Amino acid sequence: MDPSSYRVTTVSRGFKYRYYFTQPRSPIKTFLFFVHGYPSTSYDWYRQVQFFQEKGYGLIVPDMLGYGGTSKPTDPASYNKDIARDLIDILDAENIKQAVFIGHDWGSWFVSRVLSLFSDRAQAAGFLALGYMPPSPNTHLASEETLKKLKELVGYEVFAYIKFFGGDEDSSKICMENLDAFWNILYPEDPKTWLTDMAPAGALKESLLSGKVLPQASWLSSEDRAHQMEAIRAGGLEAPMCYYRAHIRGIHMKGDQAIPLPNYTISQPVFYGAALEDYICLPLLSKPNMDKYCKNLTYKEFKANHWIMLQVPDEVNRELLAWVEGLEGLDLQQ
Repeated sequence: MDPSSYRVTTVSRGFKYRYYFTQPRSPIKTFLFFVHGYPSTSYDWYRQVQFFQEKGYGLIVPDMLGYGGTSKPTDPASYNKDIARDLIDILDAENIKQAVFIGHDWGSWFVSRVLSLFSDRAQAAGFLALGYMPPSPNTHLASEETLKKLKELVGYEVFAYIKFFGGDEDSSKICMENLDAFWNILYPEDPKTWLTDMAPAGALKESLLSGKVLPQASWLSSEDRAHQMEAIRAGGLEAPMCYYRAHIRGIHMKGDQAIPLPNYTISQPVFYGAALEDYICLPLLSKPNMDKYCKNLTYKEFKANHWIMLQVPDEVNRELLAWVEGLEGLDLQQ
């Protein structure tokens, strides 16, 4: 991604956001707004940036709060629903009325909040791996009640690792001190690694402290791995862990309590790219909510792990393009 195409703006909350930006090549091409998750930067979208830029689309691809060239506050309260407002502030800085938002991982959560809170600014929305997350004003993903229900449903505590990330004050230190081992779990050669070394309660911390280092992923290039890890070495994990600390502390639930029930339903076109080898962001958990709340849903399955846009970029780009091209007849206010 061309460094000269990056811009920086200060959003209304006072944080600086760095983002990749290109104009569309024609009036009928919309802006695609890609939103990454944990523990990534805008770089994780580079295969989509290359592809869609060549197709003439406008692109907005930020380093999210806590990452890359964007501000890195370490107060978990900063990582609330107002991040959706930050994304809208980037649109405003560029005088753009609407965009197609596409999220992955935590990016999917904040694209969901853009839809709930700023619906008129989203022409459509795409979700990869983790689908649309309707507001959840009464519980969170790592609550004992939720973990119990998930274990009954799928046989294991899908989101128990969140308790380590968000509830252990040493989580960032442990991960940074064992970064190679951590990276090889997050980006696994065998996707079922997440069943043993990540998802279950206590498994990730135990694995990292054991000295065990799993094989590097063959599907992730050495260049990509080095780029990702260098970004984390430079910025650390203390700020990125705040997404999980905010979730554990009920900050996201509190924000969701202000969202009225009619805003749960999404009228815009929605794309969901399900990762069939993702053992945490399971399609069977996302799909029912999307069937319930997304009235114009396009559903595609990919034989890939969580990092769908990196592992099978050509397939993802092809399906996203077909969906985006179907949006071009819709009214879009630039």
